Amino acid sequence: MAKVLFFTATAAQYAALEAKDENALYFLTDTGELYKGTIRFSFPVRQVADFPATGEAGVIYVNASGEARIWAGSSYITIGGNLTDKFLSAAVRHEVSAEEAGNGIYTGMSEGDIGILFTMNNGDELFVRLTDLVDTYTADNSASKGVAVTVTGYKIAAEVNLSAESGNLAELKDDGVFVPPLEWQTVE
Repeated sequence: MAKVLFFTATAAQYAALEAKDENALYFLTDTGELYKGTIRFSFPVRQVADFPATGEAGVIYVNASGEARIWAGSSYITIGGNLTDKFLSAAVRHEVSAEEAGNGIYTGMSEGDIGILFTMNNGDELFVRLTDLVDTYTADNSASKGVAVTVTGYKIAAEVNLSAESGNLAELKDDGVFVPPLEWQTVE
């Protein structure tokens, strides 16, 4: 087992070291970074007035308005901050009108298409046609002998299959399946 050495240095002093001891911990006093030898053990955050044209890999940059970005090698990825969220603020059933059909968020839609119109907190809208959801489903009745499921257009239906076997007490009534109560007999 080796001894662990502890050093404090500025980032410039650390960078100037020709050889870094792999059994040493280096605390960089100006950037708040921690290294074990050459391996960084911290995820530095730097406050900046403006995001640099190119960033350093593994550094989170935060500007004064709270926007946080990380350099992805060729561009920044925004990872958080005080940005307007895009969470849902409203969802309503919507039928595409003739004027809307084929335009904007209704591109590829036809007049009369029915769906859900989502409005996000930032005002963006998203339309999801119901057939895009329902038409992806097909009935699989291979494992079911008692219920038959069908999918037609916007409707999913299920029907109960009653056996025609002699002595079956179940019957289909307007309000559902009915099985009359048993009549108990006394054996004398």
